Amino acid sequence: MKNKITMKTFALFLTLILGKPSFLFSQNDTAVKTMVESGQYIFVAEFAIPMSGRTITLTSEYDLAVSRDSLIAYLPYYGRAYQAPLDPAQGGIKFTSVKFDYKTTKAKKGSWDISMATKDQSDNNRLSLHIASNGRATLVVTGTFRQSITFTGYIKENPKPKKAF
Repeated sequence: MKNKITMKTFALFLTLILGKPSFLFSQNDTAVKTMVESGQYIFVAEFAIPMSGRTITLTSEYDLAVSRDSLIAYLPYYGRAYQAPLDPAQGGIKFTSVKFDYKTTKAKKGSWDISMATKDQSDNNRLSLHIASNGRATLVVTGTFRQSITFTGYIKENPKPKKAF
């Protein structure tokens, strides 16, 4: 019995030291509300969940930068693509869009549902972002030439717009 408790404590300790566990993440409700209402924030992806259902922990920083005048995506893609890009370096979900639809809807318990759709890309992506009041977020990306993929993570401030690709 004592050995089981020690192993659980050790595993928790390693998680706290080596990783950034999602249960420790929380933001101020008013800060999240300000970011969402301003339309200036960055969604940072921590996990990818392709249609196959297996969860993939992302070890590099992948994100979606949102501002009123642009969407800049740098996200990985796992799943079935119905049309491969001609340039292998263009794999993943990488785009800069300046023509897009953006709609915010207030959801239950202080959360928000945001829908975005690009209009100036060859693969016009539809993005659905659900942001909880504590800053945790879920992003679903649906493209014309690929299966949908879901990302979970959090939002943070977008201090300055990123450079386009």
